Amino acid sequence: MTFYKFRNLSGWCLFSILSFSILAFGTVETWAEMVVEVSTFLLALVWIGWILKRRDQLVSHWLLLVPLLVVLTASTQLVLDIAASRYGAIHDLMLWVTYLVFLALCINVFQDRWIREQFAHARVLLCFSVAVAGLLQYYLSPDTVYGLRDAPDGSVFGPFIDRNHYAVLIECCSRMIMSPYAPNRNVP
Repeated sequence: MTFYKFRNLSGWCLFSILSFSILAFGTVETWAEMVVEVSTFLLALVWIGWILKRRDQLVSHWLLLVPLLVVLTASTQLVLDIAASRYGAIHDLMLWVTYLVFLALCINVFQDRWIREQFAHARVLLCFSVAVAGLLQYYLSPDTVYGLRDAPDGSVFGPFIDRNHYAVLIECCSRMIMSPYAPNRNVP
């Protein structure tokens, strides 16, 4: 397998993780967080194996500093035992380490323009699907998530427990479509 095919397959794995995190009730449940964390770390282990076997180089970016600083801050709080809640700090640390690894994978996978364009097309289709599902859910069963379970306070919209999270997703999707990195954009 070539490095391009490996990155392309990794891009689809990242898209699957992202899709799951959106569709699994907005990943607010512990089991959904665990699936995202485990799948991200498994993909990272595959990447580590690939790099060690093929002796390829990983790409770094200054954006990795932001989650890295959060991870270092949370780690410092745990080591110095100054966290307000030790359990909460460990939970948040694990989430931020996952975000850091996911971002590092994205930076390395999306070096190729064609892979970025495929990912952009897939994101737009995912957002469109979530928008249609959200509207159907709003009109058919406004007090349940996917028509399966009751919402805690009745503000559910689409797969999200909070309708504001749905609005943020749709806003980000509309910005993706209008961004200069969107595929086949012919506006100067």
